[in-house]
Amino acid sequence: MTARILDDVVNIAAGNTEPAVRPLVDLLPIAGGSGTLSNRYLDTDAGRDAAGWLRAKTGSLTGTNALAGIVTDDSGRVLTFALISNNAGPTGRTAIDELAAVLRSCGCGT
Repeated sequence: MTARILDDVVNIAAGNTEPAVRPLVDLLPIAGGSGTLSNRYLDTDAGRDAAGWLRAKTGSLTGTNALAGIVTDDSGRVLTFALISNNAGPTGRTAIDELAAVLRSCGCGT
């Protein structure tokens, strides 16, 4: 599965076109607060800024890390994302977390 397909699924769930799948967003762990993200996003400035605003599903296999979800940027726009790292070792998860956290402050809605 590609990151594009994952993002398309998250985008549909976060949007208004398919209300039956909207509750899936509420099941996503909250950065710095719940589930698999409860201990993540608390150790960097960007991460702390994203904590509480980012909801995502994690995934991992040997040598692969993934994160797909939503984040509300600082202008109030809801962004969807899907990030996958292959063969990046333990730094892959860190890089994915940092990229997702930066979306919080991107100001993409302006």
